[in-house]
Amino acid sequence: AKKDIGVDVVVKRCFGGRSRMEMIQRLLDTVRDHHADVALAVVSFNSEDIVRRALEAVGLCDRFQVITGYEQIQRLCGEGSWPWDWKKSQIITSMLSQMLQGGGRTCPQMAPRQRLCFVDDDSSNVQDVSTNVDDCVGCTTIWVNPSEYRYGMREKHCELILKWARDDRGPIPNQGTMTGDVIPDSCAGVDLDNVV
Repeated sequence: AKKDIGVDVVVKRCFGGRSRMEMIQRLLDTVRDHHADVALAVVSFNSEDIVRRALEAVGLCDRFQVITGYEQIQRLCGEGSWPWDWKKSQIITSMLSQMLQGGGRTCPQMAPRQRLCFVDDDSSNVQDVSTNVDDCVGCTTIWVNPSEYRYGMREKHCELILKWARDDRGPIPNQGTMTGDVIPDSCAGVDLDNVV
């Protein structure tokens, strides 16, 4: 049987506390209310069920059009595959392909823009997505340095995401990694503060 844990525990352990959770909620609400052409998705190596339950516990699940966990990645990569062989770029490419079929009927938000903003705290996932997601989908990546930001995104990351969402240039070439953090050479990209 599934064990339900309290909202306070989810807020602290999954979202880094009430103020950070509220920051994420403001970000998601702003994107939903002012950027209707942006689809939100979660791609996690955790279980989809765990991710959904955490988001549902704090009322954020309905902000996301797609939530995917290791189950889908394992199906895509093969039942006998090992987790260290899994790549988030594979599931994102598969998701984008499905979303864009038939002019985006399955996910209308993606059709007009054909752009992707990927945020992750693992530099190898950022490098993977930046390198392997098709360039016809303008892919921007944001790395959240886990040694500096123990519980994930902060206001500056939200500002980067909103700056990306406001950009209405349509499909754009791969912009690389946008960050105010010092990132490993393997993930070198663009510091958004220097992008006009």
